[in-house]
Parts: sequence; C-alpha cells; structure tokens
Amino acid sequence: MTDTAKPAPGSPAWQIQTLTASAIRLARDGDLAGAERIYEQILEAAPYNVRALNALATRAAQRGDLNRAQVLLERAVQSAPTHPIAHENLGHLLSAKGEKELALACFRKASDLKPDFVFSWIYQANILEELGRLEEAIPLYAKVASMAPPEAVVATDPRIRDDKRPIVLRALQRFRAILCDELLGSIGELRDQFGDAAMQRIIDCVKIKSGATAPRYLHALQKPEWLYIPDLEPRAFFERDQFAWAPELEAQTDSIRNELATLLESEANVVPYVQISGDGDKHQWTTLNYSSAWSAYHLLKDASPVADHCEKCPATSAATGNVPMVRIERHAPEVFFSILKPGTHIPPHHGLGNYKLAVHLPLMVPESCGIRVGHETHEWREGQCLIFDDSFQHEAWNRSEQLRAVLILEVWNPGLSEPERAGIRHVMAAWHNFNQKYQQ
Repeated sequence: MTDTAKPAPGSPAWQIQTLTASAIRLARDGDLAGAERIYEQILEAAPYNVRALNALATRAAQRGDLNRAQVLLERAVQSAPTHPIAHENLGHLLSAKGEKELALACFRKASDLKPDFVFSWIYQANILEELGRLEEAIPLYAKVASMAPPEAVVATDPRIRDDKRPIVLRALQRFRAILCDELLGSIGELRDQFGDAAMQRIIDCVKIKSGATAPRYLHALQKPEWLYIPDLEPRAFFERDQFAWAPELEAQTDSIRNELATLLESEANVVPYVQISGDGDKHQWTTLNYSSAWSAYHLLKDASPVADHCEKCPATSAATGNVPMVRIERHAPEVFFSILKPGTHIPPHHGLGNYKLAVHLPLMVPESCGIRVGHETHEWREGQCLIFDDSFQHEAWNRSEQLRAVLILEVWNPGLSEPERAGIRHVMAAWHNFNQKYQQ
C-alpha cells in the first residue's frame, strides 16, 4: 500500500510542507519577494527540493541572472532525472542563453521521458528551424500535427493554458505552411506551362488538403474523405451516353459475368472489402469489418495488377483495359468484383475524392437491391453501367435472398481538364513522398 500519512507536526518534512504552502500563497497574492525568501529557507534545509529550485530559478531568470538560474535548474535535473518538466525548464533557460544545442538535448530528453507531451516536440522543432535545420524540424512538426487536437479545438479548449495555446497553434500553422509549399512545388512546372488560371482549382485543392484554407462544399452531402477539387460541378449521377467507352464495356457483360461465376464456384480468394485493423477508425464499419457479407476480388489494387487474379479473368482484364481509367502512381486504377450477400446493407459513407467517378457494371442483380448517392436512389440493371461521384454520401443494400455482384472501376471526372488531371497526379505523388520522408 502507498503511504499517504501526513508528515508529523514538527518533523523536517512537515516544516518544508508548511513553508512551501506559505510560499505558494505569497506568490499567488503577488508577494514574489516574500515567496522567494521562503524558498531560500527551504533550500537551506533541503538543497534538492525541486519546487524551490524551479521557483528560485524562475526569479533569477526574471532578474536576468541566467547563470544562477542555470545552476538551480541543473540541480533540479539532478534531483528529478526522470521528471520531463525538469529537463524542459532547463532547456528553456539554455535556449534563452543562446546555447541552442544544449537546449535541444534537454527537450529531447523530456520527450524521451514523456513521448506524448506535445510541447517538448514543438520546442525541438522551433530550435532546429532557428538553427537553419528545417529538414530535421519537419518530422517533428509532423509529429505535433498528428498528436495535437484540431486547430479549432486548440483555439477554444479551456483545458489548454492560455500561455500555451499560441505555441501549439503556431506549430500547427507552421506544419500546414510547410506541407502547402511542398505540394504547390509539385505543380510548379504545370503552372509555368499552362498558367495559374488553368491550374487554379488544383492550387485551391492543395490549400484545402494542407489545411491552409477550409473547404467550401457546393453540396451538403458531398464531403470527400481525402481530396476535394473546389468549384467542380457537384453532380451525383452521370449518364452513360457521356462516355464513349461505355457501350464496349457493356457488350462484354456476359463474358465478365461468366468469369465471376467461375470464381465463385471455385471459392476463389474473395476477401472482405472492409479491413480496418488495430486502432484504425472503424466508425460506421463495425459490422462489416473483416466480414464476408461485403467482399471483393481485385484484379487491380493500388495501381498494381493482382497477377494471378488477372490471369483467371482474361476477358475482364481485356474489357477494362480499354477504359480510360484514373491512373495515379501507387493509387489508381482499382478494378474489382464487389459482392453483397443477401440482407447486407453498406452504411452511408463518402469516397476519397471528387476527381474520379465510380463505374459499376452490374453482373448479378436480384430484385430489392439499390444504391443511394446524395439525394438520388437508383437500382442496378444488369449490363448497364451506373456511373456516379462517390465523394457524395452514398449507401447500398441487398434485401434479396441472392448474391448481388457488380464490377467496379474508376474514371476521371469529365469536368477536369488534362492539365488538372496531371496536377492531381503530381500532388498525390508529392503527398506520398512527403509522408514517406517526414511522417514515418
């Protein structure tokens, strides 16, 4: 059991406790000189009393006696070597003296002792940037951005001290500015070639993605999870006759359906579509996570072919190969069979971005199956492409007693110009490289 007994009256520990209470009261009442005299008395009896050491170091620093403050804080670190605040206080003092490298070491020690203490990471990043070592500072700013609450919360949360609030806000703003510059740099040549007017939506997209500006959605139900192109017409469904490739793909429906049927009969490697592991945000996916109720068989995933799957589906591979799909390194295209078991409901959710459209080629569609995108609800019709912007909130269901299966692939939103599509590819590559370099 922990000993919670109070010090016996008259004992040395009791005397220090009583003196400390008096000093705290005097400081609170504004009598800093009186508090300082009492802390000096405490140090005479207990030379390594951390509270007294820190209080006297603060007073010494306020008077400009930084050497005296350093001696006191170094003693505090000796007294409490596992206390992160002791190292942090010494770091601030050393930084004020211009001894940046020594200060940096103190802040590193503080973050080693308490990795979830965001301020130690901020102080390190600030010093590194002061020293002109931005490349070393960026990963620390990125860490702060991953640890800290959203800026709106930081700005108003009463649990954050008013003197600390600007420190966090400045670090978050600095990270956003660095990221924004990095992403804008990736489209510099395109801006030179086509002009800022032609690339304005991508410039604005970068500012939104980096957090430099807030998105202004043109439709209440359109909120892409990852990338938003502003001022692109908010349209949920698109007509098949807008796309010259659609008839050729639809003409292959029977061949594609036959390949899927063979896969299902052979119990091929059909896997749950939703697979969120560890501490990932399962949100609305709890019931479908790792569930065979909604499963998929990928031919292309993250822009790479699944070799043995493509070999088993030559007709499907050939048919989709003639479609001008979204092509983004490490990201797109994706082509897969999506299979819903009877009684399955896919809850409302948003896709990654409005730069692309989802194409469904319905293969096996019993009655009582449907999809809602935005405010519009449609039923699939076998052999007729259903094309929609999945950055709108959408949901789907199979209320029948049979499987529902569609082939899914993605094409560019036709509202984007070729320079804009190139810009999106460049931005996504820059985002990936930034994460690989700074956010490991």
